[in-house]
Amino acid sequence: MKEYVWTFIFQIINLVVLYFVLRWLLFKPVKGFLDKRTQAFQSKKDELEKMQQEIETNKKLAEKELENVREQVKLITEQAEKAAQERIKEAQEKAQKQAEEIIEQARKKVENERMQAIEAFKDKAASLAVEIASRIITNNVTAEENKEIIDKFLEKVELK
Repeated sequence: MKEYVWTFIFQIINLVVLYFVLRWLLFKPVKGFLDKRTQAFQSKKDELEKMQQEIETNKKLAEKELENVREQVKLITEQAEKAAQERIKEAQEKAQKQAEEIIEQARKKVENERMQAIEAFKDKAASLAVEIASRIITNNVTAEENKEIIDKFLEKVELK
C-alpha cells in the first residue's frame, strides 16, 4: 500500500507539474490569442457602431440638405412666378398704354378730318356765297328771286 501512496503522490506531483507546464506553454499563449481576438472583434464592433453613427449623422445631414434644397426650389419658384406676374402686368400696362395712344391718335385723326371737313364746308359755303352775290350783282334780282337763291344755297349747304 505504501507503493500506491507513493505512486499516488507522484501522480499528483506530475499532474501539478503538468498543469503548470501546460499553463505556461499553452494556457497563457491561447489566452493571449483569445484576448487579442476578443479585442479585434470588439474594435471591429466599435468601428461598425462608429460607422453606423456616421451613416446616421450623414443621413440626417442629407435630409436637412434636401429640405434646404426643397425650400430653395420653392423660393425660386415663388420668385419666378412673381417675376412672371410682374412681366405680365408690365405687358398689360404697356398694351393698355399703346391702346390709349392708338385711340388718342385716332381721335386726333378724326378731329383733323372733321376740321378739314368744316374748312371744306366753309370754303364751299364761301364760294357759294360768292356765286350768289355775283348772281345778285349781275342780275338785278328781285326779293323773291333773292329768297329762292338763298333757299337753294341753304339746301346745297345742308345736303353737303
